[in-house]
Amino acid sequence: MDMIEQKANVAQYNPTIDVMNIAACIAVVALHVNGGIWGFTRNLNWAIMLITECVCYWAVPVFFMITGATLLDYRLRYSTKVFFQKRFTKTGIPFVFWSIVSIFWAVYISHYLPPDVLSNLGVFLDAIVNTKGMSIYWFFPPLFALYLVIPVFSQISEDKRKNTFLYGSAIAFIICSCLPLLLSFLKVSFNMPVIGGGDTADIFSSAIT
Repeated sequence: MDMIEQKANVAQYNPTIDVMNIAACIAVVALHVNGGIWGFTRNLNWAIMLITECVCYWAVPVFFMITGATLLDYRLRYSTKVFFQKRFTKTGIPFVFWSIVSIFWAVYISHYLPPDVLSNLGVFLDAIVNTKGMSIYWFFPPLFALYLVIPVFSQISEDKRKNTFLYGSAIAFIICSCLPLLLSFLKVSFNMPVIGGGDTADIFSSAIT
């Protein structure tokens, strides 16, 4: 298959991506209005909230999988420089802008943050980077991390991706899920930094499927 044919295939519309996006958006909204789940009570309402939480928990991993599925072959469409320019304008600028807005809101409107956040540059930057103004922005830092590794993953030839990413997913699952659990049974602290983690595994999964 030559490059022109590859570009044509990449450009083909995939309705599955749209369906997954829409479903994940609905699930995220359901999670965000389901805050009562964090206050346990023995009643039917809490049971329904628990079911909602469990049913919709897949939403964020799906967003990461969509990121991998739609961006892994970006080299067929544009250069790495353009790739980062697009990511910066589409997510970087909005993240910084709305983080700043949320910090001012948290200081002056909701009084969630103390006023000294605005008087110290280090504290202010910390509030942006660690999404202290709006906790649900936690999604952005791991997303940015994935943007940084996608150019590396994209260098893996298509015929080797399935096995390579299957291996990566297995390693991420063992390190993030199995090893900490097994060590907890032995009462051994797990102090190994998790490289990649579940979000990277989601990109691996998107390529495998």
